[in-house]
Amino acid sequence: MRRRVSLMLGTMIWLAACGPAGKSAVQIEPTSNMACALAFATQFTDSCGYDLVRHVLTLNHPDGGFRRLRILQDGQGIIAADGAFPAISTKKSDGRVLIRIEDDRYLLPATF
Repeated sequence: MRRRVSLMLGTMIWLAACGPAGKSAVQIEPTSNMACALAFATQFTDSCGYDLVRHVLTLNHPDGGFRRLRILQDGQGIIAADGAFPAISTKKSDGRVLIRIEDDRYLLPATF
């Protein structure tokens, strides 16, 4: 009986530490496409898409390539989830976030 109570108490503490499910410091507006400039392109085009599953953001290129990012829950922004290059995110005054990874740039409709 003691073991069961301590297990339940431990589970409740662990769940409380996780915070509210689905709550994110970054709010992303749902759209079908987003602006991107790939491979040192000088002009942005609305040819990229994105998928958001839990706290993992996948930026989809028109040629089938992609970048995977992780949304931080502490309000610090967006970081690269995998790959060798870091993601640098900058808040823009027009309500979007500029994400730069190596020679690719993305304008994500999001706010911190």
